Amino acid sequence: MRKFVFVFLFYLGAANLFGAVTENLFKSALALYLDNHYYAAINYLNTIVKTNDTSWKAHQLLGYCDYMVDQKPNALKECKKSLKLHGDNPRLQVFVDSLKEKLTGKKSKRRKVALVEGKDEAQMPMPPDQDPDRKPDNFI
Repeated sequence: MRKFVFVFLFYLGAANLFGAVTENLFKSALALYLDNHYYAAINYLNTIVKTNDTSWKAHQLLGYCDYMVDQKPNALKECKKSLKLHGDNPRLQVFVDSLKEKLTGKKSKRRKVALVEGKDEAQMPMPPDQDPDRKPDNFI
């Protein structure tokens, strides 16, 4: 029984450490994105999604970075993955619909959702040319 408890506590500690490392990588990637260092942010985010494919925030930010380096098909793929993991993201849905229109030339049949005025903690800044709230030199 002791051995089981020890093994359980060991894995619990490892899971907490892994979560902290992932969160630190994400924060670093977000800072790089905000400083327009998209390729460096992509490297961090690829590390996250390779080890934790369920991170909707990492997929969303990776999509935004891909968009900024003109990898729009990859951007669409990553943003769709984010929406699949966390569908309650109307702002990202608007971005995906807009990006689909750009890539296919077809208008979306889905009615555009009004963007939420307030920004909650989970909401990341959109790419500059897509964000109606963006003011020069003020991303957040």
